[in-house]
Amino acid sequence: MKRQKKSGGTPKKTKKGSKLLPRPLTKDSFAKAVEIMPDGSRKVSLSQDAVELLENQREMFREKFGREPGPDDPVFFNPDADEPREMPPLDAAALEAIAVEAGVRPEIAFAMAKTGVFLMKENEHLYSDEDKAQFQAAVEEYRERASRLDS
Repeated sequence: MKRQKKSGGTPKKTKKGSKLLPRPLTKDSFAKAVEIMPDGSRKVSLSQDAVELLENQREMFREKFGREPGPDDPVFFNPDADEPREMPPLDAAALEAIAVEAGVRPEIAFAMAKTGVFLMKENEHLYSDEDKAQFQAAVEEYRERASRLDS
């Protein structure tokens, strides 16, 4: 698989005047490439992992509801609902606990839960400077609280 340069720069031109956005790719990336089409829409080429994930979701939808998903149905649906509904959001405490259980450092899990920002090197270009500052402030808040408890 070809990798794009991690640094920014001018988007590469592709067929029919669309532009390929420069972005870092990792082995875990779901989107292999994102193209901006002439009409402003985006075309996303998915990795094999993402394709398999979406195919599994479609199959689970068919099994649960007995039909193909429609354009207004959620991709990630609540399996406990009798009709297609989006998954309910996790509360901050549950999100933090799940992240820590998954091996995320506690200060990062706290910041994710507090801000709703899932900041990583691979996606930091997607967040505003304000979002990044709020995330970092939450990390520092956690560390300050932890140091007070240790004292």
